[in-house]
This record gives sequence, C-alpha cells and structure tokens, in this order.
Amino acid sequence: MQSDSGMMPAPTTNTADRMMKPATRHLVAAAVLLLSGTVHAERPAFGDTLTIGFGGMNHYADSTFRSTTDGRPPINLDMDDLGMDQRVTTIWAGVTWQFADSWGISANYATFDSDGEISADKNGNFGDIAWQVNARLESDMSLDLYIIDLHWNFINSDRTSIGAGVGVHIADFEANISATATGELNGSPITSPVDLGSETAGITAPMPNVFLRASHRFAENWVITGTAGYFSLEYDDVEGDLISARAALKWRPGGGRFGGGLGYQYVSIDVTDAGGSKTETYDIQMYGPILFLEIGF
Repeated sequence: MQSDSGMMPAPTTNTADRMMKPATRHLVAAAVLLLSGTVHAERPAFGDTLTIGFGGMNHYADSTFRSTTDGRPPINLDMDDLGMDQRVTTIWAGVTWQFADSWGISANYATFDSDGEISADKNGNFGDIAWQVNARLESDMSLDLYIIDLHWNFINSDRTSIGAGVGVHIADFEANISATATGELNGSPITSPVDLGSETAGITAPMPNVFLRASHRFAENWVITGTAGYFSLEYDDVEGDLISARAALKWRPGGGRFGGGLGYQYVSIDVTDAGGSKTETYDIQMYGPILFLEIGF
C-alpha cells in the first residue's frame, strides 16, 4: 500500500510511541491466545493426544474427465460412458495428533478404483486416440485422496470445541482408455477388430483449503464431529475448486481407548490444466459412508 506520509506531518517520536504501545500489546495478546487457546482449555472429543482410525468406505464416485489434443473437439467422458462401476467399497485410514490443547493436525487417506468395458454409443476422443460409434472401449480409473489439516480451536471446553484451519487435499487421479474398432472404420466395413491404441492421462492436484470444524461430546461415551471446507485457485494455465465436508459419530465404550464410529465424507475437486498441447479437465466427486474403528492415546 502506498504511504500517505507526503500528505500529512510525520508523527513525533512520543506520538509514535503512544501509537505503537497499544498495538504491541494487542499483538502480544493475540499471539498468546493463538498459542495457548482459551483459558482453562481442555482437549476436545475424548481427550486423546493421538487418535488412529481404520475402516472401510462404501463410496460413490461421479467423475467426468477429458484430455483434448489441440485441433480436436472437447469430449467429456464420465464413468457411465465407459461402463465403470461407480460404487466401490474400499479402505479409509486417518490419524489425528492433538499436540496442544487447542492445536492439532490430522491426515486421512482414501482410495477408489474402477474399470469398465463397453461398446461406444457415440464418437469420442481421449488424448491422442479417437473412436467412432460401436468401438469397443476398455478403461480403468484410480483415485488416491490424501487430506492433511492443521486446526486451531478458538472455543474449547470439556464438552465442545469449535475451530478453523488450513489444509491441503491431494488428489492423485489416473485414467486409461483402450479403443478397438469393430464392424466399421472411417465409414468402411471391416471384417476383424482394429486396434486404435490406448491413452493414459492423469493429474496430481494439491488443492489448499480453509475450513471450519466442531465437535461435541453429548454423552460420556459419544462424540459427534464435523468439518466443512472450500477453496478456489487460478494459477497460470491451471484453475480449480475444492469443496469438502466430513462428519462422524464416535462411540467409546466405558470412555476407554478403543471405540468405533460411523461417518460420511463428501469431496468435490474440479481441476483444469490448459498447459501444453492438451487441455485436461477433471471433475471428481466422491461421497459415501465410512465405518471405522479407532484407538486413542
């Protein structure tokens, strides 16, 4: 920001000191609050310093993607177009380290894999390959999702915590398509299948996010938690949006170390990379319930 000092007299040393001392006190007070949390803060949820969870997800994936070489029309492909199963049961793992009363860091991992085989009902292309109606398409898709969050609870009691944080969602996505012409090629009949080639495309997209979070221990053995975040970015030839939400109901019999719970996760990542000779777009949504066990220390 441009200074206005040329338009008004500079403050005297005494005036500057009077201006700086309250500001310094406010900065020190803010730093103390950030580092120590609220007075008499308690560790949230079941009071763990370290929590480790492992379980299974029955997730539904709704993914649309395209890889368009310059000079070709952009063709969106979705999992249904390729005959892929959109609902898959897979693994989930997570860990949370509450390294101070009001500060914690967590990491989660989820994965999704699917494949399909179908006769194309429309012309299409993907990267350097193209096909016509009735071509045989074989495809597979994989998605690994890593979530890392740093949070601070600005409200913290023995039952309830409310906070905010910053983090990153890393989506490692890859799709492979092989095409074979059958019956007809370029308007002429063919007597045997013709291999049209295969193409693999993908992206590793680290998407930052900001989020709000809350947890409430509504009974001795029960805790409910929730997190919701969003971020949008545009940098050079890459632009993207992220929406994420997670919720869980946790149970610890007898208030002990071992327990379990039921959760739900929703993640939407939309990324376009227009750099190079191809424009790649990935619109990925993954959501569904999680059943897990956990142990706290």
